[in-house]
Parts: sequence; C-alpha cells; structure tokens
Amino acid sequence: MQKMGGPEYDRTPETYTSIVVLALVAAVMRWLFCYVIFPSFLSQWSLVGEQYFFDSYRGIAFNLLHGNGYRETAGGILITHRPPGYLPVLMLSFPGAELSHRVFQFWHGMLGALAAVSTWKMARLWGASHKRALVAGYCVA
Repeated sequence: MQKMGGPEYDRTPETYTSIVVLALVAAVMRWLFCYVIFPSFLSQWSLVGEQYFFDSYRGIAFNLLHGNGYRETAGGILITHRPPGYLPVLMLSFPGAELSHRVFQFWHGMLGALAAVSTWKMARLWGASHKRALVAGYCVA
C-alpha cells in the first residue's frame, strides 16, 4: 500500500503549477545572475574581470573543437585544473562565435531549472512531502 501524500498524488494541477514556478524561478535567477548581477556588480572583484562569461572554459572548448587539445590557448600548456565534465555542454554553445556566451548562459539557466525540478522529484521519491521537496528544489535553484 502506498503512503498518503506520496509521489502518486503529484498529478494535480496545483503540483504541476508549483513545479513550473520552481523551474521558472531557477532559470530566471540564474539568468539574472549571468546577465545582470555578475557583470554589473561582481566582475570588478573577479579573477575573470570583464570576461565574466569566459573563465577559461570557453577557450578550452574552442581548442578542443579545433583539435588543439585540452588547452586554454592553441600553443599553451595542457590544462589540469579544469574538470572536463563541463566542457561537452560548453562545446555545444559554439565557443568561437560572437554570441556563444549568451547561448551558454541560456543553457545554464535551463540546466539550473532541470536541476531544481530533479531535486524536487528525487526528494518526493525518497518520501519527502511536496512542500519539503519544493524547499529542496528552491535551495538548488
């Protein structure tokens, strides 16, 4: 017998609405940070400065796509301080293109929304109430 309030009760309009709101909040918060907060207020204290979209991953992705290996620059040394799991997503955003950082920031927001909703779903599967699962999702957002 299933517990009352378990995942089988998640198919209500209220639940769908709260999940859509969770996903939208997660995406908008990440886009707000990428497009407004960091470039306007935080980039001056950052190691990447005005290149807030860069942080060397874009250069590594560009060099990988062009056969130069896992390097920041074409003739540079091999990189060991950047984990490689982030790069396949970045490589999909056309790292040599003019607006590639905008494409990547869009995907960053979408993946953030997916992470928040996935957290909610996992919390529900582990037996958390809908409200507690939403809190977990908003913490990830």
